[in-house]
Order: sequence, then structure tokens, then C-alpha cells
Amino acid sequence: MDRLARGQGVALWRQIEGVLEQSILQGSFAPSGRLPAEPELARRFGVNRHTVRQAVRALASRGILRIEQGRGTFVDMQPLDYSIGARTRFSSNLASRERLPSRVTLGIDEVELMGPTARALGLPEGSTGLRHRTLARADGTPVTLGTIYLPKARFPEAAASLAANPSVTALFTAAGHADYRRAWTRIGTRLPSPDEAQQLEQSRERPVLITEALDTSASGAPLAYNYTVWAGERVTLTVES
Repeated sequence: MDRLARGQGVALWRQIEGVLEQSILQGSFAPSGRLPAEPELARRFGVNRHTVRQAVRALASRGILRIEQGRGTFVDMQPLDYSIGARTRFSSNLASRERLPSRVTLGIDEVELMGPTARALGLPEGSTGLRHRTLARADGTPVTLGTIYLPKARFPEAAASLAANPSVTALFTAAGHADYRRAWTRIGTRLPSPDEAQQLEQSRERPVLITEALDTSASGAPLAYNYTVWAGERVTLTVES
């Protein structure tokens, strides 16, 4: 039985709503899968069916659950349709789909650029770069863990700029590259690491999508190498021609 905090000022149905939402995000219920019936959920939380019904209706009103009369309640989270094109921008991409974007910085540090990262940026191995790690959400739900590598020589003030505003678009615009472009994108898939699963609030058994990409200036000069981990069941990637 899941224990609820009684007498703490938070309605029981609100607590159940939160627990069920986290279970869905972590993959405890398969997408479009059926939820347990109300009596079973009521026993799980030690409440009456009316309290469970309030929680389920709240999730249904947010588009997370779908109630089908006579059939039951199903997971109904619609994946984010994200377009990858020459001018890919996270915030505008989400806004065009009426999804609220947000991004927080997880870390900014100097690194030696090696292997594929150095080659993509056209720099000798061992060149100094800046690594910026972020967690991005859509409507409050984790969608991506992003790591972007920038040449330190090209963006000497990047650390301070990104610490104040995690938007890479704002950084590029300030540096005179408002019209930066996505030169190429490579897409793959794998299972997440424990840390990735925790940050994305999903099960380790659910695959993640991986994208590697290079951003360039309008003239084709390399600006940034991106490595992004996507919550696979929450996004559909569309590659624009």
C-alpha cells in the first residue's frame, strides 16, 4: 500500500494524482496501457473510490489519462512532435506546438575537446572547450538531457552568459550568429544510464533517443557540437528535408 501524508494540508486525491503521474513518467504503465480499476487503486492508496476518481479525472483533464466508458482508463500522453531542421530551436519548436518550454543548467565546465567532438568542431584534439549540460522540459515534463560543446577561443565569455541564461540561441545571437544553422544530425537509440533515467524521470528499461548534431554559422564555420539524450516515449523526431 502507498502511504499518503494525511493531515498535512495536501488533499489525498492531489497526492494520488502526483504518485500516478510519476508512475506513468517512469514507465510503470505502458503508453496507451490500461490502469488498474478504481477498486484496486483505492486499496493501493487506502482511500475510497471517490478519492481515486478525483485523481484520475484530474489527470484526464491534463491529457495524461484517457477515460473510455465501459472499457477503463488508459495512459494517453501524446509524444512531443519535435522537428529537426536547418534552423532547429528548442523554445520556438515547443511554442509552435503550444507546449511550455523550460531549461535549467546542470553544469558548466572547461574540458579538453577530444575524438568526435574535436573533429566535428574542426579543432586539434586537446583544444580547450566549454561543456554546458542542461535539462529541458515540456509542460514541466522532462524531455531532454543536453550537452553542448563550444570552442573556448570562439566564445570566451560563454560560461558567464550561459550561467545567466541557458539559451544557446541567445549566446549565438550576442556573438553575431543569430542565423546559425544545423549542419547535420545523427540519430540513434540505447538504454539510459542510471543518472539519465533519474534526471528524465523514466525507467531504465525504457530506451532513450540519442542525437548528435553540429551547429554552424551562416557561412559554415563550426559553432557547437551537441549531444542530446531524449526521453524516447515522450518525443517523436521529424527530420525536415
